[in-house]
Order: sequence, then structure tokens, then C-alpha cells
Amino acid sequence: MEIKNYTAYFHDGLVIDIKHFGHDMTIDMSSAEMDPVDLVDDAVLSNEDTIVGRLHILEIESIYINDRTFYGRLAKSYDSGTINRLSIENTLVLLQVSWENFPPKLRSETDLFEIKIKAKDIHWESIPNLIY
Repeated sequence: MEIKNYTAYFHDGLVIDIKHFGHDMTIDMSSAEMDPVDLVDDAVLSNEDTIVGRLHILEIESIYINDRTFYGRLAKSYDSGTINRLSIENTLVLLQVSWENFPPKLRSETDLFEIKIKAKDIHWESIPNLIY
């Protein structure tokens, strides 16, 4: 499956989890619901008719959040992350996420993040039965 064929379907999808270790990262994501007739390759949909899986980002060279260099460890620190945009171009991932906390947690003043990650290797692992 070539994830680049489906990035538009991740609008209104979810960031399920982020794991950042050293110079590598994985982001578990689910697309919005899609019609199986829109599949253009061997992609397999979940029982909810979504694309679910793990984006592997290896040998990270740089991370920018809202156009500022980020030197820390990226993590999912909110209750929910709705994907506004996903773009993958060779060595660059662009992910726009609206983060939201649910009561009793306070909502952050800045809840929209644009995350740009440049890395040597970016690939998708399809996991249609991922439990989240």
C-alpha cells in the first residue's frame, strides 16, 4: 500500500499515538471513513472503513512545530488529536493537528499545531485491526 495515495482521506482522521525514541518516531493514525471503491491499490480498510496504521519516521533530521525548531521528544499530550492535513513528500511529513482535552482537563490556548518532520526514511505500516 502506498500511503501517499490516501493522505487526503486523513482529513478529520485521528492521531492515535506518538512514540518518539532517539532519532526515530512512529505515529499511529486512522483516516476518516472512506468508500472501499476509492482504494487504488492493495490497501485494506478496518472494520470501520478507515485506513489505520503506523507511520514510521526514521533518522529524523529536523522537527518544526508551528515554524519553530523543536528539540524535545514529541508525544501525544492531549486527549484527542484530529488531523486537519497530512502530506508526505519523500523525506518530509507535514501534519496539521487540532488537539483537544476533555473535562476536567483545561483546554490549551493553542490547540492547532503544524508539525513538519524531515527524515531519511518514511514508510507506512498498515494495521487495520489496531485497537485504540
